[in-house]
Amino acid sequence: MVGKKMLKKTWDNIEIILITLSMLLAMFTAGLILGVYVSSNTIEELSNDNIVKERTIQQQKERIRELQKFKQLKEIYNA
Repeated sequence: MVGKKMLKKTWDNIEIILITLSMLLAMFTAGLILGVYVSSNTIEELSNDNIVKERTIQQQKERIRELQKFKQLKEIYNA
C-alpha cells in the first residue's frame, strides 16, 4: 500500500512537471514565432526605406554631376 501511494505521488509530480514544461515550451514557441514575424516586418520596412533613400541619393549625385558639368561649361565659354 505504501509503495502504491508513493508511486502515485511521484507520478502526480512528474505529470505536473511535464504539464508545466509543455506550457513553457508552448509560450516560448509562440513568443519566438511572434518575434520572428515582427522582426521580419521591421526588416522589410527598413529595407524599403533604404531603397527609397538610395534612389534619392543617386538622383542627387546625378544632379550634382550635371551642375558641375554646367559650371565647367560656363567657365569655359565665359572665360
